Amino acid sequence: MFWSPDSRHVAFFANGELRRVDIRGGAPTRIAEAPFLRQQPHPGTWSRDDVILVSGPRGLMRVAASGGALAPLTRLDEATGEQSHAFPLFLPDGRHFLYTAYRGLTPAAVYVSSLDAPDQRRKVIDGGSNVQFAAGALLFMRGNTLVAQSFDPRTLTLSGEPAPIADNLLPNVAVHFGGAFSTSATGALVYQAVGAALGTSAPNDRLVWRTRTGQEQALHDIPSAYRHVDIAPDGRRAVVSQLNNDGRGDLWTIELARGVPTRITFTGGANAAV
Repeated sequence: MFWSPDSRHVAFFANGELRRVDIRGGAPTRIAEAPFLRQQPHPGTWSRDDVILVSGPRGLMRVAASGGALAPLTRLDEATGEQSHAFPLFLPDGRHFLYTAYRGLTPAAVYVSSLDAPDQRRKVIDGGSNVQFAAGALLFMRGNTLVAQSFDPRTLTLSGEPAPIADNLLPNVAVHFGGAFSTSATGALVYQAVGAALGTSAPNDRLVWRTRTGQEQALHDIPSAYRHVDIAPDGRRAVVSQLNNDGRGDLWTIELARGVPTRITFTGGANAAV
């Protein structure tokens, strides 16, 4: 799942559709038919101009957040062996975006492009996987280490050297083996270290904040089977998938200041990370 830039809606994939739901209440609504999303690396991104990008079978695709048909945006460079474009991420101007080009399951490079000229791209990072932008820096994986490097979204250039943030991050198989981490526009960071078996969730999982000094604070005290935590752009809420006994789940939001959960889907279906 991924957030709208105003932190009031969540987009997610379920039953062959890209959907959105208002966290204040109401039924989810369909954005677009997207049966291919289950086979594609994820997630998506939502701009301040209400444009959504997701990973398609032949590159990134775009659609209006209000609904419509998904349209091709980027094209694979098959001459270099590219097989997918994944992890689109809008930069603050709402026009430029980052994405990772993959060769099989291997992240080849992170590129920056724009809605106005999607075929005119520039390489930003070799490798990199699921890059994110917060507090003036790009965060991305180097092996199993999360690193940060200063990035100017106006000139679209990196500076300095990557600095390690956290080691031994869990590879998230649900998002094409990207690192299990999420950032907000305010600079808040949540990540999951190696410890749980890949592809499984235990019913006694706990959600906690961990400070930079290693102290833990319970985010939500009720143990359950959690997956796919994502922080809202405003840093005030997170959305999480809470699994049932059959491995299916529903989406909940959690107010980070008070730890108050609110259920936002009720289908008990395969509501998965996009």
